[in-house]
Order: sequence, then C-alpha cells, then structure tokens
Amino acid sequence: MNRKQECLKRFAALKSERQSSHDALWKDVEANILPRRGRFFTSETNSATAAADRKRGILNSKPTIAARTLRAIMVNGMVSAARRWFLGQVNNLALKEVQSVKDWAYEVEIAIRDQLKKSNAYQCLDNVMGDMGSFATSVLYVEDDEKDGIRCYVFPVGSYVLSSNGTGRVDTCIREVSMTVRQVVDEFGEENCSEKVRNDSKENRLDGRVEVLHFIGPNVEHVPGALGPKGMEFASCWFEAT
Repeated sequence: MNRKQECLKRFAALKSERQSSHDALWKDVEANILPRRGRFFTSETNSATAAADRKRGILNSKPTIAARTLRAIMVNGMVSAARRWFLGQVNNLALKEVQSVKDWAYEVEIAIRDQLKKSNAYQCLDNVMGDMGSFATSVLYVEDDEKDGIRCYVFPVGSYVLSSNGTGRVDTCIREVSMTVRQVVDEFGEENCSEKVRNDSKENRLDGRVEVLHFIGPNVEHVPGALGPKGMEFASCWFEAT
C-alpha cells in the first residue's frame, strides 16, 4: 500500500469516527449560530445563494450575537494586535536574566509581532476564536509566503479530521479541499498533477474542480539530524483524492 492509499484509508476511518461522534452537533451549531462556517462536503461553496439558504434556518439571532460577543472577548483578551499578548523569552534560567539575551529575545519578539501584522494572521485568529467559542475546536494552518512572509488559513469545521498520539497531543490533521485546476497547477506545478488535470490545464478548463487530500502528521521516514525532508519530524503531503 503506497502513501496515498494509506492516507485515504486513514482519512476514511477518522472521518467515519468524526461523523458518528461530532458531525450532528456541529451541524446544529452551524444551522443555528454560524451558517457559513461549516464545510461537511467539498461540494459546499460560499456562493450567495448557499449562504442565504443557510441563514434562513436561524429563527432567533441571540445565539449568533452571543457567539460574536464571545469571539470579540477572546480576541481582545488573548490575541489582540494592540496588546503585548506574548513575550520573547528563553527557557534557560541561567540565561534568562542576562541583559544581552533579554535584548535579543525582545528583538525576536518585535520581529514576530511585525510579521504577524504584515500577514493575514490576525484576520485568521479572529475566525479561530469564533470557531473555538462555537464548535470548541479549530485549526490554524501557517505556511511560507513569498510576499508576506507567512500566509495563514483556518480550516472550516467538517473539512478535516484530527488524531492524537499516545500522550493525547494532536499530531495529525487530514483535510479534504476542493481546488480549481488553476490553483492545483499554480501550487504544485503541472508536472506533478494527474493526466486529467494536465489536460484540463492545456485545454484552458482552469475553473474545473479537483478534490484534494492534504495530510499533516508525523514523518514516518524521519531521521534525527538528517538534512532535507527526512530530518523533519512532520510531513505535509498533498494528493488528488481520486
């Protein structure tokens, strides 16, 4: 069994477990509080018609207003861009009070703050707090970006599954996402796409949809101290789901 088949099999098992334990509750929350946040099928979209249809199910706006208030309180109290909500420090107690080390740690802190403000991190953190307050879970994904340094994404509830290791720490996230042919080719290069996607791209069918699976988890080929991908503890793998 190759890596893609292993990921598809694991995703199916975790999704089945999620559907039996969480989906019904999350769908109730979505229908009554946040009608635009869930993505339980890759065919679901952000179209105006779909959003309007979802919103019609809300008969009382008080829960939505309460969720919005909680989100604002969590953002302002925990991750406000206007506050110093994290500190640059080192763990070594002997070095912690050395002035040169303290200066260096503060410079790193300022650099991180500037990077967060330059990117879309705070917009995404707003959604993270909203999801945490309503669904009690959220995933923030951060990757390199040539223009802004980093680019953040919040995975919609229902689009991903999580798994934890023996100590209870979440170490695996698998999500399904619908991308256009153009997005797939831009992200991974035409040479790394399936024959169908390559043909669609060449024939200018760029807005066709491609179902993609994204696996993030422990690197089974990890070699401590090695350079390159094998030296990384976690792997990020993308597959066309079909």
